[in-house]
Amino acid sequence: MSRCVSLQFHVTVHKNPNLGFSVAGGVGSTGNPFDPADETSIYVTKVQPEGPAAFGLKPGDKILEVRT
Repeated sequence: MSRCVSLQFHVTVHKNPNLGFSVAGGVGSTGNPFDPADETSIYVTKVQPEGPAAFGLKPGDKILEVRT
């Protein structure tokens, strides 16, 4: 029997023209390739190894909130 564990992290990314990650998804998108049942979420697709977001993000992470 397997268990699903959900972890939530708060990440602060300071303004920078190159954040070091890419996102995709949302309403009308082709869906989340990391979780086919999830059709509307925004998720991380790529993370630059030396970029500002590399310490805490990985492909497949779901973006829950963005503050401006």
